Amino acid sequence: MTLRVSIIQKNKSKGIKTWYARIADPRQGIEVYRSLGTTLKGQAQYLAAKALEDFKHKEVDITLERAFSEVVKDRELRGYDSKTMYMYNQAFNMLFELRDKLVAEIRPEDIAGIFAEKCENLGPGSYNCRHQYCNAIFSYFVDREWIVKNPMKKVPKKKTVKNKFPFFWTVEQVNAILDHAPNPEHRITWALMAFAGLRKDEAANLNDADIHDGYIHLVGKGDKMAKIPVSSRLKTELERYGKPLPHIHSLSGTVKVAARNAGIEFQGEATNHRFRHSFASNLIRAGADIKSVQMLMRHENVEITLNTYSHLLGADLEKAVDRIG
Repeated sequence: MTLRVSIIQKNKSKGIKTWYARIADPRQGIEVYRSLGTTLKGQAQYLAAKALEDFKHKEVDITLERAFSEVVKDRELRGYDSKTMYMYNQAFNMLFELRDKLVAEIRPEDIAGIFAEKCENLGPGSYNCRHQYCNAIFSYFVDREWIVKNPMKKVPKKKTVKNKFPFFWTVEQVNAILDHAPNPEHRITWALMAFAGLRKDEAANLNDADIHDGYIHLVGKGDKMAKIPVSSRLKTELERYGKPLPHIHSLSGTVKVAARNAGIEFQGEATNHRFRHSFASNLIRAGADIKSVQMLMRHENVEITLNTYSHLLGADLEKAVDRIG
């Protein structure tokens, strides 16, 4: 199947008489337009033939395996970390059966078939993560002009259904998870999230010098200074730990194990960020006013806090009216 070229005044209806080369690529089922910069038909025919030759030269007969090795070199030169490189290799391994195929001949249906077969039992998150890395690989091929169009654009992602309101753990459940932390370092890091509302990176990078005068002092999201009171519960955890705060950067998966070992029943997933949601939720359930919760969570405005935790406020309406009279 060969490339074909024709000329067309694609904007003639708008009064623009410039000729374009219309290059059809049957292999990928696409048409590419190139402006020829002329309103003269004879000149346009000559320039269209030249545009076709230029287009052919930009197409390189390179296999997926060879092309992917160039992706690896590029990412390594850019200093991508080992976890990211692992995800790139995982994406390539999923497409391994296409390794000897020319990248210009790989069609969306080829990839969609592989995704349907190999990712059938994956949830939306894992499925879309693989989609993301495959998309990045083929986007690199487009940038190198080995292909004209990214075939991943026609491979659908899985729709995710998000819970409108965040799940949280009660104080009792948090305590149970902390008691099953794999080590004291994980316990104190989780405690900083659960009893001060710190984000994962904030808790992981906190230093002892950041805690003084009864407050945690840190530079938070958006480079904003924050001052968070140390509760008596958190003070107990800090005294229990009794040594310089650790800098733990790998918390993935451990909270799931701890929650499972604690034997507690709860909805949703066990994630590190759930500790922060639990902090806000337990404050509201304990009767804290929404403005205080907003300031402690460091939300930009109170509407964010209301929209996120309004279900908890609604759940306490009956108790609220009973306080009158």
